[in-house]
Amino acid sequence: MADIAAGIVVFVIVQYRVAIWNFLQRRSQYLANSWTAWTFGNFRIMNHSVYAGLAGLVGICITSLFVADPVVLLVITIANLARRRCMGAMD
Repeated sequence: MADIAAGIVVFVIVQYRVAIWNFLQRRSQYLANSWTAWTFGNFRIMNHSVYAGLAGLVGICITSLFVADPVVLLVITIANLARRRCMGAMD
């Protein structure tokens, strides 16, 4: 029964692929062109930094699905944060 449902979902995606693509393109352009900043004294947070933080969080969550040892996950997370800090310093 699950294979029939999956087949129907794939059929609908293929049938409406152009409309789905146009929708995804419009939404991504809207998101990319949005720029907002919140200022707290000398500290400024831009909305794009929130998106990058969420992307990192999703990456850590996906990594935690495959790594059973919490110490290894902590080392991976710290290494990733250090790498991002170094890449941010180069920008």
